[in-house]
Amino acid sequence: MNNPTPGTEMIVTGDTLRVYDAAIPDWRGKNFVWEWNPGSRYRGFNGANDAKVRRDAFGDEYVVLCGGTWVMVVPYRKEPDAAACYVVDTGYKGLHGVELLPNGLIASSSPGADRIQLHRIGQDVVWGDQFYAAHSLLWDESRSVLWAAGHSQSPQEPGGHGMVRKYPFDPETGLLGEPETYPVDTYPESLPKLPDKYNRPEWADLKRYSNWWEGLHDIAPVPGDEHAFLLSTDARLFLCHPGADPLDRFEDVSERFGYLCGVKGVSAHPDTGQVCMLPNDTKYDFGSTVRFFEPPQDRPIAWNKCYKARWVQRMPGWDATLVWPEK
Repeated sequence: MNNPTPGTEMIVTGDTLRVYDAAIPDWRGKNFVWEWNPGSRYRGFNGANDAKVRRDAFGDEYVVLCGGTWVMVVPYRKEPDAAACYVVDTGYKGLHGVELLPNGLIASSSPGADRIQLHRIGQDVVWGDQFYAAHSLLWDESRSVLWAAGHSQSPQEPGGHGMVRKYPFDPETGLLGEPETYPVDTYPESLPKLPDKYNRPEWADLKRYSNWWEGLHDIAPVPGDEHAFLLSTDARLFLCHPGADPLDRFEDVSERFGYLCGVKGVSAHPDTGQVCMLPNDTKYDFGSTVRFFEPPQDRPIAWNKCYKARWVQRMPGWDATLVWPEK
């Protein structure tokens, strides 16, 4: 197992979960820091769709991840086939988002089931809510809320628009309360009105879907006092200013990132602010290259079923502490 340069670790999800060193220019072959693949231990687990590194009260690091119907907590940078410390089969296929909350809670989201659910470590599901096309989740420690990206209605129906929900943490129940809703201007009828610079060749493939709409994919915090976050869609990138007026809340920053579309995963470094993205460049809902900005760099990866890329380093004010149940 290689030792990465401090502050440069990046976790990439896919059929195998791997950690790379951003300071190494070539990620092909065996040029990774660590990988985790449980083999056939968990039936139906077909790789991680989302994964985040979190710490417990002792400072030990773990990967909180989801894939298939499973939610797991795995020791970080231990044995490559280590058994999970916590594992639950949610019964919902195609989990896309996972996040650690206070009090030993883990949230997961399933766009196939149009649902967000909470699991308490050592227990089963303790809370759930319907949310159409539920994708990415982000815990906001400073505000004690869970941000969730989804859609205003079923993707089986035409129309609708992107939706971000803000779920407050209820200290009395220890669960989540009623959410506030933040509509995102991804209405299908607005797409023809966008400037020609948005008409990327990649969009032609997206339109193979009947009733195609611009779905939301990932949420990632950015460093700074404003406590804002990036939001990726099928076609664009937004910077969300949660405290701004509704008309100014979602700033289209696609130009800043070369109008890159189909971004499955986005992440900003907590110290430098450098943004990395994993766009869908394979036409099969996966990516094969992690793209960095400021300065621009590409890191092709030998295996081409990658889904998300995230900096490992924690962002102050955005993550919860992993709490284990009392024995």
